[in-house]
Amino acid sequence: MICPHCQASLLRRERTDRTCAKCRRRFALDPKQGGSGFSDLRLRELVRRLTEDGRLAVTVEQLCYARERRRPGAQGPRPARGRGRLVGSALAVPVAAVLGVLAGTRGGPAALVSGVAAAAVLLLSVLLLRRGPAGPAARPVRSDWTAESFRRSVLAPWREVYGELPAGVVEREAVVPGPVPAEPVAALLCPDPAIGAFLHANAFPQRHGVVLAAELRSVPPGLPLVVLHDASPSGCLLVEQARAALPGRRIVDAGLPPRALLEQPRAPRLREPGQARSELARLRAGGRLSAAELDWLDQGWWSPLAAARPATVLAAAGRAVSRASAEDPARTKRRALTVGFLTWPGEGAT
Repeated sequence: MICPHCQASLLRRERTDRTCAKCRRRFALDPKQGGSGFSDLRLRELVRRLTEDGRLAVTVEQLCYARERRRPGAQGPRPARGRGRLVGSALAVPVAAVLGVLAGTRGGPAALVSGVAAAAVLLLSVLLLRRGPAGPAARPVRSDWTAESFRRSVLAPWREVYGELPAGVVEREAVVPGPVPAEPVAALLCPDPAIGAFLHANAFPQRHGVVLAAELRSVPPGLPLVVLHDASPSGCLLVEQARAALPGRRIVDAGLPPRALLEQPRAPRLREPGQARSELARLRAGGRLSAAELDWLDQGWWSPLAAARPATVLAAAGRAVSRASAEDPARTKRRALTVGFLTWPGEGAT
């Protein structure tokens, strides 16, 4: 690894006790220890990219999930492998039929061998189809680390050496919300506390004139609503729940939509098979998700909002606020007629 202080290339025997043998200064992380794969320079580079060269503040949870992009097993199903299984099972049927014919036309041991081979080929075909395009249906995909284990194994050594978190990284509990906008144009519902802290840390409510709410019951009255959620059954259903609870209110779904994960194969995702059946049934009845999105969710796949790129979250939320706060043409015309702006000379005159 490279020493973060003197830039010397260090062998393992030259960096014992997390100390550089060349400059004798301590460093925080050894990529061969602790299981994170991080060195000080690698973590700094990840933070630099995540914060857009220091322009954004990100939470510890977002940094923890950013590591998932570096993990080979976190990118979900590989369609090419699924097509191979389908092709293999399709070819197995005619092969089994030929072997069955041979078994019927031959006698003695040859017939027995052909019959056993035909049965084996058919069994293989069934197994291939049962495995499906995404591999074994019951195999979960979970994050290697929780935010707490990431704090212990990565951030605690970092603080020990440098005295603080990497520049641009904040603990969500330490984020102090700014003042509520005097004349808000919209409300934003986001149940993820890490993303709520991220929005506050980047002064999103003040810059866009929104009131943040963590629960549906906390949404202020009279404002259009933006919903920011996970790409999960419960997250997608939150939009439907908001529409049902707030009839007549303009509600904009800011994502994270499942289609975003389908379009970005390398985006991190997790899997909990067999979950949220009742929520999926309600989403199907709602008719707002595509068949591909519903199938993806039905396989147990999901992705937390904190795993999305921070700059993408801010951009999506900003666009959604603009849509939600834009006055619809019919309302604009009614308001203009009320004040006489669209009244031609002579109309309405007494």
